[in-house]
Amino acid sequence: MACCGKKREEAQVAASSAVLFQYTGRSALTVAGPISGRRYHFPRTDATLPVDPRDAAALSGVPHLRRVRSN
Repeated sequence: MACCGKKREEAQVAASSAVLFQYTGRSALTVAGPISGRRYHFPRTDATLPVDPRDAAALSGVPHLRRVRSN
C-alpha cells in the first residue's frame, strides 16, 4: 500500500505548484498533458484551469491557451 500513499503525495505536490492556463478560443477544448497524461478540459472561452507544471511547456504551444500565473 505504500505506493498509493506516494502517488497521493505526488499529486498533492503537483496541485500545489500548478500553473494556471486560460482558454481564449470560441468553443470547448480538451488537451492531453504529454508528461502527466492528464486531460485538461476547457469548456468555454475564458475558462481557467490548473495545469501540472510538467505539462506547462507543451500547453504553452497550444493555440488559444495562455499561461496566466503559477499558484
